[in-house]
Amino acid sequence: MGKFSFVRLAGLNVLCVVAAAHAQPATVGTNASFPAPSKSGSPVILHAPKGDLGKMGASMDIEQFTVDRSGKTVSFQLPNTNSTQVEQIKVAPTSLESNVPYRMHAEKVPNQDVVRLTDPRMEFLVKWNGAKDRVLTDQKFTALNAVVNKIPPKALSIPADLRQEIQSSTVSAIVDSTPNSPEQSLAVELYYLQEKSYTGDQQIPYSVFEKAGPTCLTACAIWAKGSPNPHGSGVLIGEKLVLTCAHNFAQIQGGALQCDAVFNFKDEVQNRGATFTIAQEFYKSNTLDFCLLKLGDEVTNTNFQLPVAAKLGTRPELARNEGIYVAGHPQGRPLSVALNGQVVYPFWIENDQSMKKLVQWAVLRMFSSQAEYEANRDNFLPLVTQFFTGSYKPDIGSSFRFRPLGFPAIGADPDTKQGDSGSPVFDIKRNSVIGLLRGALNSDGGGDLPGGANHAYFELVIPISEIVRELNDKKPTWKTDFNVQSL
Repeated sequence: MGKFSFVRLAGLNVLCVVAAAHAQPATVGTNASFPAPSKSGSPVILHAPKGDLGKMGASMDIEQFTVDRSGKTVSFQLPNTNSTQVEQIKVAPTSLESNVPYRMHAEKVPNQDVVRLTDPRMEFLVKWNGAKDRVLTDQKFTALNAVVNKIPPKALSIPADLRQEIQSSTVSAIVDSTPNSPEQSLAVELYYLQEKSYTGDQQIPYSVFEKAGPTCLTACAIWAKGSPNPHGSGVLIGEKLVLTCAHNFAQIQGGALQCDAVFNFKDEVQNRGATFTIAQEFYKSNTLDFCLLKLGDEVTNTNFQLPVAAKLGTRPELARNEGIYVAGHPQGRPLSVALNGQVVYPFWIENDQSMKKLVQWAVLRMFSSQAEYEANRDNFLPLVTQFFTGSYKPDIGSSFRFRPLGFPAIGADPDTKQGDSGSPVFDIKRNSVIGLLRGALNSDGGGDLPGGANHAYFELVIPISEIVRELNDKKPTWKTDFNVQSL
């Protein structure tokens, strides 16, 4: 066998041809393997460690490496030796507990102790291209194949705009496959490969901020008279009409009329906002924890003009992973916006198959590798199934609606805090109110689950469609009375 060496790139005489080799790290465990070459002199597939390859180095045949917990050394174990010959190399990267999500060819340079790394390829695509010929006739993989074909062949990460579609089609393949079959094992492996193959792009186009800015200003602080800070939030949805959570007034003697609604509270010192009295509690729900407040006069004498009321996004119900943001007053602070939130559990799902996908997705999220998942799946799948079947209740036809603890809800994951109760939750695509933030639900999720079992911990959002449905029934003219607009 020719001698294979890991590339030393810190000023040593080594050749390396790698495009953007350190651009896309993704988390894995602390151990990784380097397969031995199948025959002398042939290219091999090599897993490349995370970090700046230009700061790493070794000169030896590589079989595998491990990383100590300090993250300061890498141990390379040498093949073809009976002794435990381990070389420790000091390295510069701050963390070595990740692998880039692609593979490369490693070839011995003739007459030199050098390995040339070429042809970086995303692991997800490598696996799919090697397996697709035997599964393409299987209908379970048809949707996955269609979306994979949208990925550029030379891509080193999965484009962000394809993430939801690829994840959904992969989970569908897992659900539709026979448990513990080779097809299901392949789909599970593909799931974890695609999970570490995203760019992690959380950038938001500036145009979103331009459109969202005026919408966020419809949020107001709910402020008890005489209190130094607000204790809740609300949103203007009509002409001098504020929607908020009814529980914001549960501890206030005299209720809503002993509070004010403060708009434009942006700064503790220079802009304390414009204060409006609450003239009337127009409607209070006995079941959904919301109320409508009719505003009175402004009492701060700033001649403040109320913003254009937010529009209500009653249809369609948002699907899982759809983007949301929340505007409110967390912990009594000036107006703040929680960005990059997502719908975790939609209020409405189409059928039993959708339920199975949510269950499977929740179990997959508990673990970071195929091996962990397959070792624990049979223990935890029944517990998670119990949580979802207890939370999603049958609706019209074959559909279900999310009602954890019997309360209609959208499960979401924005970064919100006490004081955000009653905040508007906006659809990032349409800048419309899709719900009212009620609070966090902390359930045991159905039993003793591992630390990654966050399926039972989410922010509970009252769906605006349910609020509108009750108001249309109890106050049929409410929309025209206050010029409320829906999309």
